[in-house]
Amino acid sequence: MIGIDGDASLPLSRDRADPAINDADGDGEPGVTVRIFVNRFISGEIYLARREVFENHVTLREDGSLIGHVRDASEQLVIGASSRLFDADADPRQSGDAGLSPLVLVPVPASMDSCEALMSAADTLFPGPPAFF
Repeated sequence: MIGIDGDASLPLSRDRADPAINDADGDGEPGVTVRIFVNRFISGEIYLARREVFENHVTLREDGSLIGHVRDASEQLVIGASSRLFDADADPRQSGDAGLSPLVLVPVPASMDSCEALMSAADTLFPGPPAFF
C-alpha cells in the first residue's frame, strides 16, 4: 500500500477523509503525488492512495527467461488534486485480455552492470513488441 496505512489484505478505503491516509512522498500533500501533463498549457497534480495487488503468470523457458502475463487487481483512491479539472474518481481496471498485459523477464549476464549496457543490448535480449489484433 502507498499513501495510506492499514491492512493490505483488506480492500482499499474509499473515504477521502480516512485518517489512515499519509503523505507517502513527503511533499505536504496527502497520499502520493502524481504529476499530470496534458499538453504544454494544461498540467497539474493528483493525490492518490493505492493498494497494489497483482499476480505474474509465467512459464520458465529453456533459456532461463520467464514469459507470461500479469493479472492486476490493484485499487486506487483519488484523494484530491491541484485543480478541479483532475479531481475525479480514477480507479482503472485491467483488460480481461491477457495478451494486452505481457510479461517478459530475461536473464542478463552479471557483467552487464549498467543501464547503458542493457539498453545497447536490448534488441538482442528482448523479443519485439507483441502483435495485437
